[in-house]
Amino acid sequence: YDEVLPFIDGIAKVSLNKKWGIIDKTGKTIVSNNYDSIGDFTYDLASVRIGYYKFGFINKIGEVIIPIIYHSAYPFHEGLAAVESDDKWGYIDKNGNLVMPFIYQNAMSFFEGLAAVESDDKWGYIDKNGNLVMPFIYQNAMSFFEGLAAVESDDKWGYIDKNGNLVMPFIYQNAMSFFEGLAAVESDDKWGYIDKNGNLVIPFIYQNAMSFSEGLAAVPVNSKWGYINTSGVEAINCSFDIACSFFEGLAAVKSDDKWGYIDKNGSLVIPFIYQDAMSFSEGLAAVQLNDKWGFIDAAGKEIIPFLFSGSTTPYDFLTYSNPFREGLAAVKYNGKDSFIDKLGQEIIPNKYVWAHSFCNGIAKVCLHDNYSKPNTCYINKEGIEYYED
Repeated sequence: YDEVLPFIDGIAKVSLNKKWGIIDKTGKTIVSNNYDSIGDFTYDLASVRIGYYKFGFINKIGEVIIPIIYHSAYPFHEGLAAVESDDKWGYIDKNGNLVMPFIYQNAMSFFEGLAAVESDDKWGYIDKNGNLVMPFIYQNAMSFFEGLAAVESDDKWGYIDKNGNLVMPFIYQNAMSFFEGLAAVESDDKWGYIDKNGNLVIPFIYQNAMSFSEGLAAVPVNSKWGYINTSGVEAINCSFDIACSFFEGLAAVKSDDKWGYIDKNGSLVIPFIYQDAMSFSEGLAAVQLNDKWGFIDAAGKEIIPFLFSGSTTPYDFLTYSNPFREGLAAVKYNGKDSFIDKLGQEIIPNKYVWAHSFCNGIAKVCLHDNYSKPNTCYINKEGIEYYED
């Protein structure tokens, strides 16, 4: 195989001759290598793509359950999937039945029984029957988490419940979604945290704030970053120049102009030796040393050298804080973006002004910086470029 992804639930996606299929742990082919991409299985269905604008869904034995006819498709969530056709979005069920027509400008996945949808440049919410349960009145709308959703009106943010009641008024400059019972909100250029009753449980004392992740949130005190727990107690001293959120049990932190990684006890597990460092994603983190970028694992072991494999060209700058997505990472060298795999091999050459991460086998890229003419397109994992009609 050209590429093999990790086994999940006894099956693994494999690439052969630039086409994707699925094998079991005995090596038996479960899904033939016929697809340009295969998404993750949710509700026993995975999106597949042929070419660029043809999406459908297969089951775990490779049967096409939903025809490969859609312009774009999100994974199934809560039994429904948002799909796009002729520049409009609708929703299908697991049998491929169109349960909500193609009438929306944009559509998000269902969370907690509701989905944010856009019409005439305003956002509202629908239920799983397609009923508009909250009108198209919001500038912006986030998905529901923990029973509440942040919405924007007249450039102020508040929160609504699943009945559409405004439970926290439009008083915040900015607002994040609830995680672990708390949401970070901004007022008068200071950040604090509110609970789901709207009570300010952690005061507006921070110049910045991150959402809670793995029980901790990064906050700055006197220009030094540390971590608080959900009670607002400082769990890890505010002693770092910069602190990132915890992912996969570790957080990148900066001290004395060097980066390292700490665990959730605040112990330094990877020393302060790096010029820069990114969060862990898919078991690897991008780090910079001697002006060159490479990747390490959670033990600090160098996995991808600080040079391209088989090349003397260094990584100049990693494009994204969680670079690996679907087995590839966007990196920049000589002023252009390219993609590498987890072995450090350059898979897609460096020729783009910028590149987004891959999603369902597709990444958006910028071809040039002349904005007077079309300058973006989409690529698959083989670097084949596709243009919107």
